[in-house]
Amino acid sequence: MKKIFLLIALATALGAQAQLSVGSSESLTLPTGSTFSYDGLVFTPLSPLTLSSNAVTKSTTAVTGPGAAAGINRLYVLDEPINYTGTLQLYYEDDELNGNTEAGLEIYKRLATIWATTGSGFVDPALNYLEIALNNIQLNGITAAQYGTILPLVRHSFTATLRNSAVELNWKVNNNEQYQRFQLQANADGHDWKNITDILAVSSTGTVSYTYTDRDMSFTTKQYRLQLQSIDGGRSYSPVEIVSQQPKADMYAWTSGSKINMQFTGRMPKQVGLFSASGQLVWQDNTAQFAYTTHVLKPGLYIVSYTSASGMAFSKKVVVP
Repeated sequence: MKKIFLLIALATALGAQAQLSVGSSESLTLPTGSTFSYDGLVFTPLSPLTLSSNAVTKSTTAVTGPGAAAGINRLYVLDEPINYTGTLQLYYEDDELNGNTEAGLEIYKRLATIWATTGSGFVDPALNYLEIALNNIQLNGITAAQYGTILPLVRHSFTATLRNSAVELNWKVNNNEQYQRFQLQANADGHDWKNITDILAVSSTGTVSYTYTDRDMSFTTKQYRLQLQSIDGGRSYSPVEIVSQQPKADMYAWTSGSKINMQFTGRMPKQVGLFSASGQLVWQDNTAQFAYTTHVLKPGLYIVSYTSASGMAFSKKVVVP
């Protein structure tokens, strides 16, 4: 039997979360009969399973239902649902049981907004794992709970969009009356989650939309997530949203005699040109460098124009005395 083992791609201190991500430009195909293990979650597909443009996030935050009923402190959430046929195993630790009886544990799946049991399977209390055979089951969340546990509907959306030199964060929740507050968290290093704001839930029932603008743009890639705190103290997390921006090539210019010197920081420019005040091109260099020096120039006002690797154009005025 072919085995595929993948190390955790991302670990975070808060909530002991981890994430495996497969981008849109690549895919991970699990062949029939292979074994794929991801941090306690094991797939053995009976038909090829391809993951693309998807992420699996592991959390130690239990799903809490009515009357404080809860699953174990181990939860896996997929950004996009998958159709799965094969054997599914879930390994757990004794200290993750969260009051659930081991002998009565079942694997629960989430499809869109609804948690439901996958049916009775095999539980091994000695080796701490559950196993069940699934046939064409669609799911985008996996956890375990004692038989008969009612887990809540999960209804929320969360997006992070780069717009106008800021990141717009928007989320929508159904059953808004169940929530007390929302905490927006971010990290720029893939590990250290930090709280960026805390927003109280509005006094309204049904579906409510929220928004927040993050103006801290000192990052190249930044990850965002939303922590939802219900009125009974339970916490859940949204999928992780990733925002990337290309740093522009910042330029410093000064004169030396009758020449202009230019120094770039950040990214190298694609090309640099020098124009007179009347708009005439008087000097140009189409090579990518961090430093340039023009030839001898006549006194007057000049405009340095440079283009970044992404095609964005910038300019700066320089006076040659």
